[in-house]
Amino acid sequence: MIPRIVLVFALFAGVTTAAPVPKEVKRRPDVERMRGLWKEASGTRWFFDGDKLYAGGQDTTVNKGIEYDIPLRPNLVPPEFDLVVKGTIQYRGIYKFVDGELCISYSSTPTPPTDFEQTNGTYLHILKRDGEEK
Repeated sequence: MIPRIVLVFALFAGVTTAAPVPKEVKRRPDVERMRGLWKEASGTRWFFDGDKLYAGGQDTTVNKGIEYDIPLRPNLVPPEFDLVVKGTIQYRGIYKFVDGELCISYSSTPTPPTDFEQTNGTYLHILKRDGEEK
């Protein structure tokens, strides 16, 4: 009788202490997370459309602003990007998503910044999503 009790207890303990099956977290690719209109506190508009960035424009159709190609390297830590105009890299940068904001830091040096501090020659922009689409 004792072995049955031990066996029942062992089976019950195994069932109750089994680790939960982790849920698969599906994250949208960064290019999709960036897509759309963002604004800085100063009001400067940043419109991400796939591998394109339009900065400083008045709207997202006619006057989009300066056009950049923006290839992302999301697998690096921190993730990196380039701002390219007519095939020439103008800036190299890093980015991160924090609490609904997009933080980007970039410079015109051959290597991107290593942190999100604004220093001489390094630009830092904190962008918030803007629901307005024009």
